[in-house]
Amino acid sequence: MQRRWSPSKTSRRVTMQHPKEVRELLPYLVQRITSPRAQGRDPFFWWRLDYMGAAEYEWGALPNTLRVMREHEPCAPVEFVGVLDGDTTVSGWYVGPESHRAAAEYWFKHCLSREGAQNDFRCMKELSYLHEAYKKDGHRYVGWWCVDAGEPHSHRDGWWAIFRSRADAQAWCAEVWAGKPMETS
Repeated sequence: MQRRWSPSKTSRRVTMQHPKEVRELLPYLVQRITSPRAQGRDPFFWWRLDYMGAAEYEWGALPNTLRVMREHEPCAPVEFVGVLDGDTTVSGWYVGPESHRAAAEYWFKHCLSREGAQNDFRCMKELSYLHEAYKKDGHRYVGWWCVDAGEPHSHRDGWWAIFRSRADAQAWCAEVWAGKPMETS
């Protein structure tokens, strides 16, 4: 008699059920930001971005999203409060349109949890390492930039960023929307 194989509990892929109101707005392309003040391709945008290793990033998602962001009114940073591993309260600073705020906050809070750190949203192209960045002092990631608006073949239109510090979020706003007054919420 042959024994039939069945997957163990640990080998099953975890399928996440996200709330309907944020499901379609969850990010696919999230660019990790390592530090401010490093000149990139845009001479007016001085942020060091992590190498992501996916063609979408190399084929225009970043400059296209930056262009889309600059076409909109400036946004002032808004604080999110999340819980790291169920016991430590941490802050993240959101910069983006009101229409994507709920999804970004959901993403932020979920990635801080143990469950979120383990599967880091199966809907994303690359890992965010958000959980690790908050877990370790001095971690190199200072922010995360949703660049879905720059991907021409995507139905998503997200463009937002979340930073670990308010100062970095304010510096981001100042550089993205140089010379435009901030819209406060």
